[in-house]
Amino acid sequence: MNQVRDVRKHPERAVHAGALYAMGLIDEASHILLERYRQELDSAVMTDALTWFSGHIGSHELDRMLLSFVEQFPGGSVYRGSQTPKEWLAGSTAGTPHRAVALEEMVLLWMANRNEAFRPFEELFEDRGLAEQTAYRSVAEKLPTYFATRPLVP
Repeated sequence: MNQVRDVRKHPERAVHAGALYAMGLIDEASHILLERYRQELDSAVMTDALTWFSGHIGSHELDRMLLSFVEQFPGGSVYRGSQTPKEWLAGSTAGTPHRAVALEEMVLLWMANRNEAFRPFEELFEDRGLAEQTAYRSVAEKLPTYFATRPLVP
């Protein structure tokens, strides 16, 4: 990242390992919080979200958005080329559909793009292409409405 940013000429653009690590910890903490929410309050929050958003934007648009998300932000097996994005989305792990996993990752992407502390690393999670090509913006706008239908954290 520092090479691409040409930090020799622009030292203010330097990426510091500690800050990058802290951002990664925040992302992992967000996953842990969502997992805890699923375990203690609402095990179907993300799988039900697929149905809810399908009803609001249409199943075709939801599938197109999830596919585009996985193409732009591939997980390990897709990144390594052992699965195509379509193959991965059609699968599941430990009973959890990968479509629900992708939706959760997309929600966290949306959150990251709203977090000012993440701004120095925006090239890692830039969502402009996703927003311009899919129903991502519409889904993001509806996230508060969807989550208002779910159990509150006490």
